[in-house]
Amino acid sequence: MHADDRATVTDAIARLTAAAHPHDHFGTTIGPRKSLGIIPRRQTYRRAGVGWRLGVVAVDTAGRLYAVGQIVRATRQVLPGHQAESARERRALKEQLVDVGFPDGETVLLDAVPVSEPSQKEAPTVTAPGPVVVRDGRILIRWMPSAPDSALMPLPVYLAERTELALRPADAALDQQDSRT
Repeated sequence: MHADDRATVTDAIARLTAAAHPHDHFGTTIGPRKSLGIIPRRQTYRRAGVGWRLGVVAVDTAGRLYAVGQIVRATRQVLPGHQAESARERRALKEQLVDVGFPDGETVLLDAVPVSEPSQKEAPTVTAPGPVVVRDGRILIRWMPSAPDSALMPLPVYLAERTELALRPADAALDQQDSRT
């Protein structure tokens, strides 16, 4: 990771920690498998640390940067009424996350993908369809899915903005804007 990118990640972690900003939990999916070669085991999840989601990226307390995967709130809350099959599946996932030890009501970032720069043998990334792009050793963010490559934002700018938004509640920002007018 480029020195400017690393410094920005470190600064964001320091600011979020100092503000005691609530963290999110990282989780990893463990697919269905067989124990002892014959006993079927269903898909489950494992805790993989804590950190903070900042838009399309997340940082963990160890200073690693991730592209955010699936975002789920672990809970046993059951909503009344008829639900689509997809809603029932999502509810089952939320309950299973609580069953494997994630705190009830907490946000879980499932299968976040670590951001790494290409090795020296690989060609530098020139374009990528996802939200996180590594180009010439620098991390760039596609802040909107339909944004072209020309609109990629450098990680330091993006992370500084997202950290500020996370630390400043929307009501405080609106109060400050009203006082200026």
